Amino acid sequence: MKVSTRRGLRQPHTSRLLSLTQALAQSLRLTHADRLFLRDLARVRLISADLANVHHYARLKSGAERPLSRLVKSGLLTEKQLRVPGHGQIKTYEFASQQLARTWGGSLPVTGAKRTNLHELITSGLYFELGRPTDFRLAADFDHDDVQRCGTCPYQRAMANLFCVA
Repeated sequence: MKVSTRRGLRQPHTSRLLSLTQALAQSLRLTHADRLFLRDLARVRLISADLANVHHYARLKSGAERPLSRLVKSGLLTEKQLRVPGHGQIKTYEFASQQLARTWGGSLPVTGAKRTNLHELITSGLYFELGRPTDFRLAADFDHDDVQRCGTCPYQRAMANLFCVA
């Protein structure tokens, strides 16, 4: 697998990404901001267009709309509309497949009866509010020691997912 690491972070080669997306495009050029976005997406699994605009594409006049739509067209990302009470519809982005997410060292969002995409969005917002800590992990990624450190009752697990930085 063509993956280079720099400072412990995965940076897959573009040819590897194109083979995973099976895109019609013969080439894909990822900018530095795109790679930062994808690296952060691997860590938090779901990022809104607003967060991407502020933290990754702030230097662009048009904001995050064009680069993110280019990544969606290439098959790297999936765009979803999330209804947030009091805010209306918000565009969110996640990896298009589990295999692509793993290539970047991440995973797809774990949602179900007790975890929604809104919960994942709140968690990603906290990640950026904390200043992108290198040891940030979601509760879905906790190992046994992390669970022991942050608590085991359902309320403590929910709070651990939001606030525990191991």
